[in-house]
Amino acid sequence: MANRFFRWVGIVCLIFLFATAALAQSSVQPDEIELPESLKNSGKEVSAPISEDGASQSLPEGLRQEITYSDQGTPREVRHSFLHVEGNPVPDTFSYLEYKDSAWVFKSRTVPWGDDGYWTVKKRNTTEGQKIITDGIKQRGWYRGKVRLRGTPENWVYVEWKDGRGFVAPHRMEAFAGELDLPFLPRRKQAECRTT
Repeated sequence: MANRFFRWVGIVCLIFLFATAALAQSSVQPDEIELPESLKNSGKEVSAPISEDGASQSLPEGLRQEITYSDQGTPREVRHSFLHVEGNPVPDTFSYLEYKDSAWVFKSRTVPWGDDGYWTVKKRNTTEGQKIITDGIKQRGWYRGKVRLRGTPENWVYVEWKDGRGFVAPHRMEAFAGELDLPFLPRRKQAECRTT
């Protein structure tokens, strides 16, 4: 009788180990691989931004949010949010941005499920300074600073990153991030283990 019990426990343990190993091999770690273009382009365009808490508001003209899913319909479902400003993709380099009357924060996941990418937040107040924007700055398409120069085109995006802030024309966002060598923010980062 005892042998049957231990044999049954052994079989259950083996099944559990094989199932766990198979699940671990099939897990996709978004921080280790870039999402393929086919996944990015197969997303759902939304006319009202979807925030983490499900609240929505209207998007300003020229802004498009695209949401794609991984493991949709499972407990490991992930929503990936991508932004496009006037047709230009927003790179995953800015921790916060404002476009017209909307504000967005970049969110990284620390668990295999949830939301990542750009999600709506309450807009911060940016101030306009006394200094006037120059033609050279307009041609370059961006400038660093937290104060908006007078005459800055209305469609320029206010962005923040780890070590700075600035204003940038929508068509110059990727070049701006490249010129400043801004690192990409991970869509999934490892949870930190703290020891005391």
